[in-house]
Amino acid sequence: MAASTFRALRFAENGSIPGPLYIDLLPIPSSPPAGYSLVRVHAAGRNPPDVGVVDGQFSSYATKLPLTLGRDFAGEVVAGPAEWVGKKVWGTGGLNGFKYDGSHAEYMLVKTEGLAEIPNTLGYSQVTACGVGFLTAGCMIERAAVKKGEYALVLGRYYGLKGTPQEPMKKRLTLFF
Repeated sequence: MAASTFRALRFAENGSIPGPLYIDLLPIPSSPPAGYSLVRVHAAGRNPPDVGVVDGQFSSYATKLPLTLGRDFAGEVVAGPAEWVGKKVWGTGGLNGFKYDGSHAEYMLVKTEGLAEIPNTLGYSQVTACGVGFLTAGCMIERAAVKKGEYALVLGRYYGLKGTPQEPMKKRLTLFF
């Protein structure tokens, strides 16, 4: 018989970590709502905003408590659009872990449009480490209003992730090694 619940790292009130954190058992959704996929999480990143949301720095976003933490994730689609079921995927960003339940769980609901397939050359933990850092670099390029013909130096490692959820940002980045 298949499991009907999964574990998630949650908090129900703001405070200093680890105080308000607890492991909760939640029901596995029987089917995701339209536009969403259910992902079995194999790896999840931890980022500074995870601490900030618990201690109240992002209280304007965390409108639904209790809340499951986490933004960056990698896993396998177990339910959703047929063309995605069974695929190894990763993603980051949005309001997961802020307003909606995030990736620090065994399962999570994700907008299907925010998924990207994991390249065969990378594993779950490798792509999970790319998420927020990649978005931060892309947002810096946007905020700096870099125009065609101008350059910006972004220090870091680029893995050539084809089809990332941040494809528009990827096209804007000029990287030097």
